[in-house]
Amino acid sequence: MLPLKEATVTEDDDVEFSCELSKAEAVVKWLKDGVEIAASEHVSFETAGTKRTLKIRKTTVDDAASYQCQIVASGQSCQAPLTVNGLYVYSLECGKMLL
Repeated sequence: MLPLKEATVTEDDDVEFSCELSKAEAVVKWLKDGVEIAASEHVSFETAGTKRTLKIRKTTVDDAASYQCQIVASGQSCQAPLTVNGLYVYSLECGKMLL
């Protein structure tokens, strides 16, 4: 299993994590901070041969976490962090929004 690569994106960007497995028939699950992720309009999974991909659409700061691809049969896994930078920065001193 080849490791995931850490990613840094800006809020509202799309991001992908991919891992390469030794066997195409291996079943994996994806975890966010140790909790299994379910597919949704925001998150999807793809399988292409030995490659497994997690796609997150329109990231939010709540998506920032450690993501993990785990082989169900063996428990072997790899993980990487996702950093999501907010679109806006607020100055606490003057209460003004900076773009």
